[in-house]
Amino acid sequence: MTDAEIKGISRYIPTNLSIRIFCLIPFAPLVGFQAVTNYPVLFSIESWSLREQYLVGIIGGFLLGVLLLVVILFDMVLDISHAKHRRIVHYRNENPNMSLKFLWANATFYHWFALGFSCLVFFLAGRLFGSN
Repeated sequence: MTDAEIKGISRYIPTNLSIRIFCLIPFAPLVGFQAVTNYPVLFSIESWSLREQYLVGIIGGFLLGVLLLVVILFDMVLDISHAKHRRIVHYRNENPNMSLKFLWANATFYHWFALGFSCLVFFLAGRLFGSN
C-alpha cells in the first residue's frame, strides 16, 4: 500500500512495537517511581532518607518515560526510512498451480488412469494384507 492508502492510527504509528510502546508511555513514570521507592535495595539507596528516595523515584520514572519516547522515535524512524513509500506486495502461501480447480481443469486421461491404478493397488493391498 502506498502512503496515501494507509488510514487511521497505522499512518502515524506504523509497527506493532510502536503501538505497544505508545501504550506503555503513560504508565512508565508511575512504574519507575514504584520500582525505585518499593525496592530501594536494588538501587542501593536504602540508607537515604524517604524524601531522597522519592526524589530518585521521580527522576527514575521521568527517565524511563524519556527512554520509551526515544525507543518509539527510533523505531518509527527506522520503519519510515525502510518504507521508501513503495508499494507493499503481499504473498500467499498458495500456489495457483496446486489448487483443486487447476488440477481438475488440466487433468488428462493419464492422470485419471494413474489415480485409478493407485486406488486399485491400495484397495487390493487392503484386501490381501488387511486384518479380518
